[in-house]
Amino acid sequence: MRERILFNDNWTFVMNGREEAVTLPHDWNAKAGSKEGGGYYPGYLGTCLYRKSFPEPEAEGREVWLEFHGAAMTAEVCLNGVFLGRHEGGASAFRVNITGAIRKENELTVAVDNRPAGEACSQAGGFSPCGGIYRDVYLLIVPREHFSLDHCGGDGIRVTPAVSEDLSSADVTVETWQNGSSPVTILLDRQAQ
Repeated sequence: MRERILFNDNWTFVMNGREEAVTLPHDWNAKAGSKEGGGYYPGYLGTCLYRKSFPEPEAEGREVWLEFHGAAMTAEVCLNGVFLGRHEGGASAFRVNITGAIRKENELTVAVDNRPAGEACSQAGGFSPCGGIYRDVYLLIVPREHFSLDHCGGDGIRVTPAVSEDLSSADVTVETWQNGSSPVTILLDRQAQ
């Protein structure tokens, strides 16, 4: 059985040695263009850190993943000093398998850099660039065999319908990516209208 736990509370944000307790979603340039002004550093481009301490989750015999819905623009994830992954693309979701690095007590560090890089989106247009983990983060606990959680930020299943021009019929293609060897059974239920 899959568990999905919101993981937004009790983070520490670090910018240029300055620490602050934050709750996600968080954008360090959120106030850069507002009447309030200020923010941290209006229009700041660079790398900042997010840290979170948490106890070992109840996951015996299962895998534990982190699911990020958006971190602008590049994110590097470490758990207990072990580098686990890098993601480029501030507007796309990504997941990181943290199973092998988990201990009884854990220190998660996410370095986020909001400078354009690689395939990440351009920040042209004269607006203040966002920076940070600006969307929700979840802890996922899944069975050892599951649909792939690291395939292009998706759920390891792609359904592509092709409906006839007169809407009388459709062909449906289902593709799956999984990490285990168990066969996949797909049941289709056709409902006539």
